[in-house]
Amino acid sequence: MEPLRFEDVSERHFVGVRRTINMQTMGESIKQIWMDLGKVNPGAGVKAKFAYGLMPKNEPGSGTFDYMAALEVEALGADHAAYDMLTIGAARYAVFRHDGAAADARSTWDPIFNQWMPASGWDHDVQPFQEVYDESFDPSTGEGGFEIWIPVKAKA
Repeated sequence: MEPLRFEDVSERHFVGVRRTINMQTMGESIKQIWMDLGKVNPGAGVKAKFAYGLMPKNEPGSGTFDYMAALEVEALGADHAAYDMLTIGAARYAVFRHDGAAADARSTWDPIFNQWMPASGWDHDVQPFQEVYDESFDPSTGEGGFEIWIPVKAKA
């Protein structure tokens, strides 16, 4: 498995719905977060047609991680105070494609970390993992695929 490409991205701002997810119930929990994102009205300043699944906190071995369904905005402001907000710093990302159902995403995530990352010249950087959903993704069925963005830095 190899990345489709690498992306160098400047600082970005997101608004959405963030919760701590238990690995045992993650499918249903993440589905609920996306349903709740549908209630978010970020106002003016939404940057793209994409929606993002962000993982800003992941503590290996804890059995939990934070997941945020979000929209990118030009800047964070008072009109976003009712929602969860996140700023992600500049970073380089290895970009992979997951084709198929969102429920089967581990079939892509696992080889990234168990095969590609150890054999590559890259380590995980401190920025959040990202799932990038474009117009080909159908949230009502969970089908259509999406990109997985892994923040990377050169191995020391």
